[in-house]
Amino acid sequence: FPATCMALTVGGTLSVGGLGNTSHRYGAQVDNVTELDVVTGDGRLVTCSPAHESELFHMVLAGLGQCGIIVHARIPLIPAPSHIMLHNLLYTDLDNYLGDQLRIAADGRFSSQRGLMSRTQEGKWSFIIEVGQFFSPPTEPNLAALEAGLQFDSATPPVSMTYQEYLYRFEARNATQPVNRPSPYLTLYISASATKEYLSHIFALSPERARLPQTNGVEIFSCSPLNTRRFTCPLFKGPTEEQAFSVFLLRSVDPGDQAALSAVLASNRAHLAQMTEVGGKRYTPNSMVLSQEEWKAHFGSDVWQRLSKAKQKYDPKSVL
Repeated sequence: FPATCMALTVGGTLSVGGLGNTSHRYGAQVDNVTELDVVTGDGRLVTCSPAHESELFHMVLAGLGQCGIIVHARIPLIPAPSHIMLHNLLYTDLDNYLGDQLRIAADGRFSSQRGLMSRTQEGKWSFIIEVGQFFSPPTEPNLAALEAGLQFDSATPPVSMTYQEYLYRFEARNATQPVNRPSPYLTLYISASATKEYLSHIFALSPERARLPQTNGVEIFSCSPLNTRRFTCPLFKGPTEEQAFSVFLLRSVDPGDQAALSAVLASNRAHLAQMTEVGGKRYTPNSMVLSQEEWKAHFGSDVWQRLSKAKQKYDPKSVL
């Protein structure tokens, strides 16, 4: 399920990838599909799967709608838990934070995991790992046992909520966000070995240049770990290392402030260039407009040729 918004559609999310707080266990949403019904660009309704019309199947998942429109998706389900126990592990040391994030993701000890980085008005950075464990009463998870060996400085009290409350906990906040603010979001996947150095570029931005969301004067952005072997779709690209971090910069500017918008766009281009230098990849919905050469570099020559051939076959007149 999506990490921060339940207002997304199944077909739309499967067209771009889809990440959530359980992706360290299950991969992206596109990694959890058994069959699709697709309307191709040449007007045919085609059922595709790994065993039937497999190339169409693989070029539609995370394919940005270039070869077909998803009209049905068959997705395996598991029973939903009734509750989750959530709390935050708080860090002041970046190395401890990054190390624990990778350790938790690798062993999968928690059902749910995400990371946040925050900066106070005084310029001090701190780091949070939100961990959660699904359960059904009367049995409750032993969070202390699950957190053995982790190097956090302190933790917030655990909070129990229903599974539905957990899924929809950001909806009220999202509903109150201004809809007319230009928002050049940027989402990047950085190899674990390069993440610390890459984050230094973000930490160096002033609040005026960063343009990150703020709550009571505290800036926030997301930095969560990924096990890249969980991501198997050819069009959902990630770094080659076994572990990486997703970095979500949800930047925005005031309406009409063209100078601020231009500055953020220039900053985004710089971040994308730095990402490319260290072998990172972009999440295509949040990565600005790409040139054809940038698309080729993003997908790699083999996958780019596969996508180009599929585009010619299934959408020969570029209707999509």
